[in-house]
Amino acid sequence: MGRENGGIRSKQFAVLGCLRSGTGYMGALFQAFGLDVRHESVKGKVGACSWSLVPNTRIVIPKAQGDRIRNFHRKMFKFKYLVHVIRDPLKVVSSIHQKLDVEDWWPFAAEYVSLWSEKGSLAGVVQFVVGWNKLTKAMGPDIVVKVEEAPKRMAEFLCSLGLWGQRGLKGVNLPSTNVNTKGPVHYYSVKELRKLVEPATLNLLIEMMDEYGYALVEEEKP
Repeated sequence: MGRENGGIRSKQFAVLGCLRSGTGYMGALFQAFGLDVRHESVKGKVGACSWSLVPNTRIVIPKAQGDRIRNFHRKMFKFKYLVHVIRDPLKVVSSIHQKLDVEDWWPFAAEYVSLWSEKGSLAGVVQFVVGWNKLTKAMGPDIVVKVEEAPKRMAEFLCSLGLWGQRGLKGVNLPSTNVNTKGPVHYYSVKELRKLVEPATLNLLIEMMDEYGYALVEEEKP
C-alpha cells in the first residue's frame, strides 16, 4: 500500500478490538492467508492489528507491549476495511484482570471510555471491555468476527474481496490458538461475577454477551 497526498499511509486492513480479544491471533491468521497484516505494528504492507487503533487519535502502545507503533498518529493512516474481532467477554475480562499490569492499559483506555470504578478493579475491567467494544462498533466495521470462528469467517470475507481464491480453508496452515497467550487463566463465570461486580456494571457485560451471541455461563469453571 502506498501513500496519498499529505503523507497519509493507505493500507487495506485494520483489525480492531479490545485487549486480549484476539488481535494477535488475527495477525497470525492474516499471515497464514498470505497477507502482511501485523500485530502491534504498522509495518505490515496491507494492515495492522491493535486495540490502540480504535481511537481516532494518537496511537500509543503501552511500554510493556513494545514501541512498534509508538509515536504514530491514527490520522496518518487510511484503512480500507475495518475488522472488529470479538472474543468471549468472560474470557477477555478474566485475562485482563489476572494477567495484565493495569498501568499498561488503564491510563490510555481511560482517555476514551468511562471507567468509574476503582483503578484495576474487576468492575473497572468489565467497564473497559464493554466500553472499548462499543467504541469499536461505533467506527462502523466492515465485518465483526468472533475469534472462535475467525478462520472460516475470514476465508469467506477475503474471498468476497478477491483476496483469497476459495471460501474454504484448504491449504491454509492455521496458526495456533495459543498465539500471544499469557499463561493459565481462571475464567470467571457469571455466577462468580455476580458476587464481585455491582449489578449495573455486570448487566452491561451480559448485554454485550447477548448482542454478540455468547452464552451466559452461570456455573464456576475449574
